Amino acid sequence: MENIKGVLVPTDFSPTAWKAVMTGIRLAKGSNSPLTLMHITPYTSDSQYVEEIDTKLRNISENLSGLYSLNVKSVIGYGDRLEAITNFIREAGAEIIVMGLNGTGSNEIGSMTGEMLRHLECPVVVVPAMENSSIPA
Repeated sequence: MENIKGVLVPTDFSPTAWKAVMTGIRLAKGSNSPLTLMHITPYTSDSQYVEEIDTKLRNISENLSGLYSLNVKSVIGYGDRLEAITNFIREAGAEIIVMGLNGTGSNEIGSMTGEMLRHLECPVVVVPAMENSSIPA
């Protein structure tokens, strides 16, 4: 696989999101690209929540970087999900988005994934739900 600018995995820390992270790792390693984990929150004034999410994302990124010898970054997006992801793609140059089918564990496409498929112009890899997976802290 040729080098791509980057792989972005939006995460809500659900089991399906963890499966998307693992798929993102394979794509990033195969293309020698950085992997970015992104959590999007509408909360900009709750500094404790943002600090907890930032710490969680950084810990996961550092663990994955070490385990897979991969450049893993983390970022928090704020406000509208589509806008946050679109801005990240424009600014950081991610070329592939990897998302879980949904965050609930059902086999129906989630609202965020559906929105991304309808509006993003870059490839979106959708990973089906998976039981018994969780993102390590």
